[in-house]
Amino acid sequence: MQKYNPYNKPGNRYKSDKPGVPNVGHDEYNPEEKQAKELPNSYGLYVPPPLYETGMYKPVTSLQYVVLVIDTNNRDYIKYPNPFNFITERFTEEFKNVKIFQMMQITLPQFNLIKITTEKDANYDFMLDYITNNTVVNNQSIVNGAITYSICNYYNKELNFIIDNNNSLVYSIDSKKNYYTYGFSNTYKLNDNPYLRMNITEVIYSPILTTDGKSFTYFVRMSRARNHLAYASVRAPAKIYKEHTLLKFAQLSFQFYNSTHQPLAIDYLDKYADPVEDPTNIASKYQYIRHPLFHYHQIIMSIRIGVIRNNLM
Repeated sequence: MQKYNPYNKPGNRYKSDKPGVPNVGHDEYNPEEKQAKELPNSYGLYVPPPLYETGMYKPVTSLQYVVLVIDTNNRDYIKYPNPFNFITERFTEEFKNVKIFQMMQITLPQFNLIKITTEKDANYDFMLDYITNNTVVNNQSIVNGAITYSICNYYNKELNFIIDNNNSLVYSIDSKKNYYTYGFSNTYKLNDNPYLRMNITEVIYSPILTTDGKSFTYFVRMSRARNHLAYASVRAPAKIYKEHTLLKFAQLSFQFYNSTHQPLAIDYLDKYADPVEDPTNIASKYQYIRHPLFHYHQIIMSIRIGVIRNNLM
């Protein structure tokens, strides 16, 4: 006769007194429900399911990512004419509890402007005679025979004009009747620097220290250049903050230096330029190369931040 074994009964065959072992034969066990509870949320963090025993919602902490695009075209160029040293406008949201601050892509101006003393010629004679005997109006075009002179501005006792709509050159006559030409440098290129240094005042973190005794926030590695733009990447782009040192900011302050820690700048920008937005306007940022917002002088950066938020589920 076979000995009695209680575990041979269908209801007890798979039962176990060990904690955590599922009761396969029990109606309350739902493997799909268990799997759903263990899935991580969309940010890769496992969040325990809320408890509803008290009838109250349970707050859940999550890490949400936001991408900031910083464009120097949107800065206050009267305060900050130099695109390599500026403070952004205040963001629409003050970012608190920032755990991750990650620099992504950076595009920078490749060339600087130069100012050349120019030999006085027929163009100089004509413009000097014109401004002596006539009232110069900003954004005015003057035709003299086969030559068109486009006057960009006449601020700060200096006349800036373009000859035959050559936007890459600006001619200038100052109050002392000196004659100059402004244009892009043929010898200076930003990506000739092996790297740049960038400081962000609000990013409180262990700074990078160098043998020259300087400190800054990021190494910026220069790469390729195309036309008037230089492209760069950031070494060790992500800074991760502990819970008791989470970052908080409503705007950001940027300063760029070359590889020897000399402040970068675009020279001879005209902060008195007309703030016009019309691309057909010769005094606008689209045509006037001395305008601080001229499109080839701008820096564009993308920054990814991870913000800890408390949500109700």
